[in-house]
Amino acid sequence: MKIAILNTGNELLRGTTLNTNLSFAGMMLTSAGEEADCALAVPDEPAMIKDALGLLLENHDLVIVTGGLGPTADDLTRDIVCELLNLQQHEDPGLRAGLEEYWHSRHPERNAPASYYAQSMVPEHAEIMDNHNGSAPGLWIEGDYLKRKALVALLPGPPSEFEPMFCDEFLPRLHARRGQQIFTERIMVSNTPEIIAQEKVESVISPNIRAAYCASAEGTRIFLTGNDHNQTCEFMEKIKKMFGCSVLTNGHLDLAGELAERLSELGCTLATAESCTGGMISAAITAQPGISSIYLGGVVCYSNQSKQRELGVTAEILERHGAVSAECARAMAEGVCRRFGAKAGIAVTGIAGPGGGTVHKPVGLVYIGAMYNGKVVDRRLDLRGNRAKIRQCATAQALILLREMLMS
Repeated sequence: MKIAILNTGNELLRGTTLNTNLSFAGMMLTSAGEEADCALAVPDEPAMIKDALGLLLENHDLVIVTGGLGPTADDLTRDIVCELLNLQQHEDPGLRAGLEEYWHSRHPERNAPASYYAQSMVPEHAEIMDNHNGSAPGLWIEGDYLKRKALVALLPGPPSEFEPMFCDEFLPRLHARRGQQIFTERIMVSNTPEIIAQEKVESVISPNIRAAYCASAEGTRIFLTGNDHNQTCEFMEKIKKMFGCSVLTNGHLDLAGELAERLSELGCTLATAESCTGGMISAAITAQPGISSIYLGGVVCYSNQSKQRELGVTAEILERHGAVSAECARAMAEGVCRRFGAKAGIAVTGIAGPGGGTVHKPVGLVYIGAMYNGKVVDRRLDLRGNRAKIRQCATAQALILLREMLMS
């Protein structure tokens, strides 16, 4: 099967957003025994999307399109596909009801604009791919283009919606079309580089199982794909044992989600104190649903004065050891727990760069502290990369440190 990928979005071409959907799709297709031979990125311009899609449909059996499925004026991908394939559209009552429920669960005080319900329109001869992480459904569309059979898969642009839909909705349809059934199991291994994860997995994996990897500052996601469900699950269990407690529990693929669940099970409240990460830890924590029951609050204390005033870090610690020190990180963790009355606390202080470093305290030096039930620990990090990467790694390592305390 000849497969092409078309990514839409102005942000992809302006460089403001990294096109992770392309790399994820390529990785998952490869793990499933397929491979795209062409990929294009175009802006949210109807004429350019139409030209690109027409070009790809001329020579490919399947075109995967990402983006342009939402409710705004520039979300025109579905209409363009229908125009090219000469397909009519109808409103799906089930989708309409689901969209209404989705809207009112988030905006109970007002009604959705009429344009919002454009997402309930479905082309003839199309299958709906459910979106459990957003409003726009995916679509699996069959038709004819220039007297040849055409297959188009429309998926949402946001990676948080695209990735699970690709695995749970798109891949099973792809393999069903090939007369095969596919099963995918996935885990997140925290604090583990991709090269280490791959080396361990490849040493035990069966030829009938395909593996794919997705690295991040938090660790590595591992995807196993196979045609036999029991065998795929058996190998995943073997891999879980191999990595032990580094594997996030209950299917979690991000640290903050698992941490929130653990804290909730323990009945443990949390507070955060951040300097160089500037609120990135609290942002990751508060992105979790239901977090208000355990997260009490946080402080971004960038200056020495704010560390003293808001968290009670003593002048002696700052004068003797400096703001970027294990002693300061510990004091910050203790101080934020004391201030909010929390049982658990996370603190980060460091030099993210590009300036501010010295011979003794270079750019990338970060200290993290964590407190749980009165016990305080600290860890030194010597991180590399630009400012963004240092802050991302510091955020991940802070979550990892508290996770280790909760598990010990």
